Amino acid sequence: MTPELMQAMASDPDAMREMLDKALAERVAGNPQLAMMMQLFNQQQAAAPAPERNVRKERLRARVQEMRDELRILRRRNELLAAALGACELCWGDDPECEECGGHGRPGWEEPDRALYRELVSPVVERSTNK
Repeated sequence: MTPELMQAMASDPDAMREMLDKALAERVAGNPQLAMMMQLFNQQQAAAPAPERNVRKERLRARVQEMRDELRILRRRNELLAAALGACELCWGDDPECEECGGHGRPGWEEPDRALYRELVSPVVERSTNK
């Protein structure tokens, strides 16, 4: 295999496949038996996708779902801590274009949720003052 052919395969596999299919079609045009075998082969390929491709798809779907679940959990934690500190849950005051706070939402921007403050922040403050 020439370096040019290998580079073409790496840069555009679909175009390479089309080129190979065309070259093969030209070769089998004069041979009816070979043409029939190629037709059967192509039908089998279309009917049964490669198992490893399906495995990769399922792994990817599972990983995407794991990431969505993790994001949902982290967003909820962020919302709770922002509420405990009276901060903007969207940007924490770091984004002057924030639709929620206009960049002013640092901790103490709003009245903190007292129950959440006691639950999440007070233990940290207590521990740090007892040292």
